[in-house]
Amino acid sequence: MAKVLDLPKLQPFTLGETSTISQRWRKWIKSFEYYIAASGINNKKQQRAILLHLAGPEVQDIFETLEDTGNDLDTAIAKLTSYFEPQKNIPFEHHNFRQTTQLQGETIEQLAIRLKHKVKFCEYGNPNDMIRDQIIEHCSSSRLRRRLLREPELTLEKTVEIGRSFEASERQASQIEADSLKTTDLGVNAIRSKAASSRYPTSIQTGRSNIV
Repeated sequence: MAKVLDLPKLQPFTLGETSTISQRWRKWIKSFEYYIAASGINNKKQQRAILLHLAGPEVQDIFETLEDTGNDLDTAIAKLTSYFEPQKNIPFEHHNFRQTTQLQGETIEQLAIRLKHKVKFCEYGNPNDMIRDQIIEHCSSSRLRRRLLREPELTLEKTVEIGRSFEASERQASQIEADSLKTTDLGVNAIRSKAASSRYPTSIQTGRSNIV
């Protein structure tokens, strides 16, 4: 028998803003699925009870109004998801997706992952193309944007690959330039020190500069 772990509890699901409820519910359910997998509890009826307990009173009140909810976890999740899905606001999801830009310090790969999560709620016919276009338009580097636009038949996979290579090259170039600058500064300081010594020689006996 699998050992049941003492896991931290999930926060209850709150209804909140209706325009984002579908997206938030799916995210909460994903966290719940991770929780159940880690808990070691395999009984479907017990999993269903845990779902309703952790989801909180607002979800419990809704669940009590639904019909044919069964006695297992899968049916309960399907019924609740069906309830929340009609409240999904597609125009808002499109707006939310289009507002996504590359954050400071975020890689192209990380941006693509964020966009993949958001595009699930947009019901686009070609989600990968939409993600690719969003990366091209809203990546923070104009040099990378020009590089991507030169690529014929650019796919999302190729976009991320080029972005990863570009970012690695930028890091390496920055390191080389920083090291070169340090070397240059050391050389300049050495020349200045030598010039100063030749202008003001120091007496070996007194240790003082022979400045007239």
